[in-house]
Amino acid sequence: MLGLTLYLTNLLLMVVISSLVKELSTTYPLQQILLFRFALALLPFAVVLMLSSGPPLLQTRHPGVHIIRSVSGVCSIGMFFYALSVIPIAEATILAYSAPIFVTIMAVPFLGEKIGWQRTGAVVAGFIGMAVIVQPTTSTFGLGMLAGIGSAFFGAIVSIALRRLGATEPVEHIAVIYNGTGTVVWVSACLLFGWVMPGLADLGLLALLGCVAMVQQYALTSSFRFGEASLLTPFEYTSLVFAAIAGYALWGEVPNFSTWIGAFIVVASGLFVIHRETSLKRQSVKPVSESKTLPGV
Repeated sequence: MLGLTLYLTNLLLMVVISSLVKELSTTYPLQQILLFRFALALLPFAVVLMLSSGPPLLQTRHPGVHIIRSVSGVCSIGMFFYALSVIPIAEATILAYSAPIFVTIMAVPFLGEKIGWQRTGAVVAGFIGMAVIVQPTTSTFGLGMLAGIGSAFFGAIVSIALRRLGATEPVEHIAVIYNGTGTVVWVSACLLFGWVMPGLADLGLLALLGCVAMVQQYALTSSFRFGEASLLTPFEYTSLVFAAIAGYALWGEVPNFSTWIGAFIVVASGLFVIHRETSLKRQSVKPVSESKTLPGV
């Protein structure tokens, strides 16, 4: 229950972040908003890393995977923030949460996993759902929709990279390298493309964005310490409900019928993929009586 509470808190905070980004993007360039998000989220993990007695930051077995994870993460969240600035919050959210569909595809070449006809069917259904949402033949299709799909694509690369890093790398190492990379990227972007001096009230909103992102990352990381991923991840689609409520309450956005139909298909396919992967992992685990264990362990 503690893990689930933390995970749901993380999802609610993600909607708060999305709402702040959508509101701030009407006045400030995205690179400035992203800088506050990454720089302030970097602080607590950097402090934890300095206080820890673990290995040095640069001592890693997988520097290349760290680069892939960090660059993909920066691209994913950058595209998601852009999508939020130009399309309804509910549509941006559901497109970004189609990442499990891409993860299933990428797991074949990068992790050597095999997918049967059931998961293949779920992937095809997921793409059909995204097509229903974005409607590429209509005038509503544009860069915002493509950015939402791109965010999911790069988010899937992040998931694949984290599967490699999670076995050997401390969480604070991964977080510091990721948020540090984002900070450098968006500082450079602000120097190149400009910065708008915020007023006192907006400066408070920008600082709030970074602080909420900091708490959200902590809640997400901590949730998996107290709850199994197979229990928690299916709840991520409740973000769509939270986002739809926020969009209607703050901007009067009402998702159209095709968006809800497409969302239903994407959510159903994503949940099936998660369920199928969890079932296969359980089947692959040998009973304790058949495995080699140390005496007394």
